[in-house]
Amino acid sequence: MRALQQDLPLEEEPFAALAEREGLEERTLLAQARRLKERGAMRRYAALLRHRKMGFSANALGCWAVPEGEVGTVGRHFAALPQVSHCYQRPTYPRWQYSLFTMTHAPSREECLALARQLARETATDDYLVLFSTREFKKENSKFFW
Repeated sequence: MRALQQDLPLEEEPFAALAEREGLEERTLLAQARRLKERGAMRRYAALLRHRKMGFSANALGCWAVPEGEVGTVGRHFAALPQVSHCYQRPTYPRWQYSLFTMTHAPSREECLALARQLARETATDDYLVLFSTREFKKENSKFFW
């Protein structure tokens, strides 16, 4: 767990380097990771993308009002697209009817808006909002063991 919460080194075989740093063999590290996941101690292993450093200066939260019976189909469609980094469902409320949310990143706001229009056409979803981030706060991986 301690090894896996560290940033991966930028090397051809990052897990081998990580394992070596911890005095383990790569296969041992990966087997332990699999066991942690199977036991539910580790839910996922994920990369943290610093999209601004990659040239994506705009990121948009798409808020979609999708009927309950269509959430699964529309959500799977959204989630399958490479331009969508996050797609999730949240409860609706009397004054907030949006049930699906997508996060997209692009070089410009115009490209994010164009993608939202494309998604709306593809899913026949007319009721949506596109909200843009105005400020990015600190991003950091969680640390559970030191």
